[in-house]
Amino acid sequence: MISWVEAFWVAFIFVALAEIGDKTQLMAMSLSARYRDALIVLIAAVSAAVFWVVIGVVVGSLLAVVFPFDLISKVAGILFIIFGILTLKGKV
Repeated sequence: MISWVEAFWVAFIFVALAEIGDKTQLMAMSLSARYRDALIVLIAAVSAAVFWVVIGVVVGSLLAVVFPFDLISKVAGILFIIFGILTLKGKV
């Protein structure tokens, strides 16, 4: 069984790497420059991120009860590829 420390660091590293140059990061930079109140923008951005991460964790936990992990992983991979192709075609 995976320890909570290992789970924490794996999740932290993957999410941190995935967010580099993300639209959210660019939006936070833009809003900080526009409103010149970095603390308020930081609090709002972190609050929004926490909200969506909580939704993702709850949905993921519920899916894990109903479906086997292998199926969830394969479906997620297929959807990722489909959205990538649609993005390249300019349809998303």
